[in-house]
Amino acid sequence: MDYIKEISPEQAVILWQESRLSLSRCYEKAPEILKVHGSVIGTLGNFSASIGKAKSKKTFNVSAIVAAALKNGTVLRYAAELPEEKRKVLYIDTEQSPYHCLKVMKRILRMAGLPDDRDSGYLEFLALRKYTPEQRISIVEQAIYHSPDIGLVIIDGIRDMVYDINSPGESTRIISKLMQWTDDRQIHIHTILHQNKGDEGQGEQRHQPCFRHAHPGDGFRAFCILHQRQSPARTCGRLQAGSKEAGKTLGGKV
Repeated sequence: MDYIKEISPEQAVILWQESRLSLSRCYEKAPEILKVHGSVIGTLGNFSASIGKAKSKKTFNVSAIVAAALKNGTVLRYAAELPEEKRKVLYIDTEQSPYHCLKVMKRILRMAGLPDDRDSGYLEFLALRKYTPEQRISIVEQAIYHSPDIGLVIIDGIRDMVYDINSPGESTRIISKLMQWTDDRQIHIHTILHQNKGDEGQGEQRHQPCFRHAHPGDGFRAFCILHQRQSPARTCGRLQAGSKEAGKTLGGKV
């Protein structure tokens, strides 16, 4: 599929002028909104991802993050501090039925100490299983741009936003969308990538989803979150991008 979109020379000139940096201007550091054990895993204007095999407790782990955001405090080992004007969370699920999505939604509310028998004004949950990748992208984009007070977006099943996860064109397109959405709306997007049996990282990696915290222009920071079936997420510690440990944790890719 060809996703290259040409722009006119006039549009390119406008974008060129808008992209210039100036020493006479101040550029603020991205606010840190999500932490685990004091290590930053989420800032406004950026995106991150948790990756792992089936049954590795990825959705439960992210449920704790969302609960912390709703509480604007600490849940399990995750701490959230969202600005008052960015307290709303948008949760998108691309794989599960509405019935199972509702179970996740109720669990999040209970973890946050909120009633699970009525809607919360701080949480919007979308079940997009029945739609095509193009439709999912369009729906998510409209929700992001037209939801006031949004600060955190969860995309559970990012690979369902493309037809072929191995397509460079499609992968570049969805990554470009994530960068555009986070920059335009100054939000944090956390995605979940569910690995199949044939994906990289066999054996021990099956129970070790990892966080990749994206800093455009600053590479990736890797966070290993070890999931035990019998206990909540346990932090393996912060790994520097490019290190041998980070490469091993992330299946050789950082």
